[in-house]
Amino acid sequence: MTVSDFIKTVFLQEYKTVIQHPYVAFSLIFNSIELLGKCLNDDSDFDSGKPGVNFKKAIKELFDSKYHDLHLFDPMRNGFAHTFRPKKNRKIRLKSRSELETLNLNIPNLANTSDGQQILFIEDFYEDFSNACNKIIDKIKSGEIQHPKLHKPFLEFKSYELSVDNGEVVFVLNS
Repeated sequence: MTVSDFIKTVFLQEYKTVIQHPYVAFSLIFNSIELLGKCLNDDSDFDSGKPGVNFKKAIKELFDSKYHDLHLFDPMRNGFAHTFRPKKNRKIRLKSRSELETLNLNIPNLANTSDGQQILFIEDFYEDFSNACNKIIDKIKSGEIQHPKLHKPFLEFKSYELSVDNGEVVFVLNS
């Protein structure tokens, strides 16, 4: 599976089913943006460091400008990556539009609240993330980005067999 296949399968298909669980969806997306940035850089593989550089590059080059000044890397990406919660950030509220359905409100994404925060809706954020994913796929397909790592296997699933030996489960990888 190449990175394009991975993005299509996991980010664009599987994540779509997670939106009904906004907290988990925010965590997955904030942690996935870094991979999009890694596709843009010319490192020889996907295992190099620089998470901040890659995350910020993806936001700047693939997301709408409304995200550029939000400073999402430390409070959101790092917060969710290291403690599965955002760091204290009094500037952004994470919400789902389903929370507002009974109120009949139409609030735009990243609207300002009376206390100076902005509301980030998971449904809009996922749509913007999906657009960023499609931009990467298009850039790879068109040859706009041509790093060799983009065409090598990104993730391989090996099959395995389970057996029981003296009451213990044994995993045997098939090559």
